[in-house]
Amino acid sequence: MVGTGLATLFAQEIRTNEKGEKIIVYPDGSWRYFDEATQDPFGQKQGEPHGELIPTDPEERKKYEDRKNQERAIWIADRATARAHQLQQQYRLARQRHLALEQELQNMKKLDQVTDKKARQQTEKQLKEAKKAEKTAFKNWQKALKFAHRAEQMIDAPYKKKKKWLAQIDEEKYAPTDSPKPQFTQLDFGPAEKYAVYDPFQDPLLHPPPYLCQIVRDETDDFTGKRRRDMRNEELFSFTPAPLRPYMKGRTFIRCSASISDVSGGLAYLTLNFHIASPNAHKSFGGIPRGNFILLQTLDGTQVRLRNTVSDPGTYTASDGSYTFRAQCTLSAGQQALLKKSEIDRMRVFWQAGYEDYEIFRVDFFRNQLNCLYP
Repeated sequence: MVGTGLATLFAQEIRTNEKGEKIIVYPDGSWRYFDEATQDPFGQKQGEPHGELIPTDPEERKKYEDRKNQERAIWIADRATARAHQLQQQYRLARQRHLALEQELQNMKKLDQVTDKKARQQTEKQLKEAKKAEKTAFKNWQKALKFAHRAEQMIDAPYKKKKKWLAQIDEEKYAPTDSPKPQFTQLDFGPAEKYAVYDPFQDPLLHPPPYLCQIVRDETDDFTGKRRRDMRNEELFSFTPAPLRPYMKGRTFIRCSASISDVSGGLAYLTLNFHIASPNAHKSFGGIPRGNFILLQTLDGTQVRLRNTVSDPGTYTASDGSYTFRAQCTLSAGQQALLKKSEIDRMRVFWQAGYEDYEIFRVDFFRNQLNCLYP
């Protein structure tokens, strides 16, 4: 028993820290909490790690705690930023619903004689609720945005200030909400012999057909002598928010098409056309001001930052009550080289009213068009 006690003493010892807590101190000066409730309070089971070791030296311990606090502050800032973005999306949808109901009510007033009175009253009630929901969504977004900004500042704040701030934070309050997982129904496709054997070499997703280069314009300016080539306009993405689908009646809310042009062999620029099926798009989106950024993200997470070089207030089409906004960005030689070998997954557009993220469907658009212009 004596030998065992001495071995334990030289290997580690139990002390009480300044808070009155029992800790196990190891020969190298590191320590961990002593847990009498476990079967192995010393953490000596063979092959079992005793957890992260905490320095006992006051200065080293302060550095350790500051590093841990910084890691926690970064984690909170990331979650707060994600939540602020979610609340911004909720505000945008609430505003779009408010404007859609407002337009619907105006149409009802124009057709007052044939409009059902109850339907009009119901729409007025929905509009009132929508305005209230928009106001609440805006307040929530601004509050979350303010907190996210504060959290970013706290990452590099002094030790005491950061520690005090973290002690007051309820992390779950600012956490982003989780999207519900989709439910799938098992379908019966009948006997397997009815279908052909799957051949991966015939799968167009794995082995797509060669891209057909279509240059729709190829001409030389008589005055400048510069040659210009325009690729075919292609759809990049289309998107309809779930809350707006009942009002869209099968129409797509926002659709984006794009093309790349070359001037005098080397100067390339991207043209984007955003078609928004709303007569109030100029209010809820505000266009893309000149100088605003458009960010592209590749499948491996690399970001390409483009800057809009034109200012377009938008073009209204009365026949379908829609707006079209145009943006144009120059592609540098470095950006061309990256995009020629990359697939684009997402696009972030900085509208005048705020930014919005979109999922790109035609992931090989940039690679295909640039390789056509610069093989």
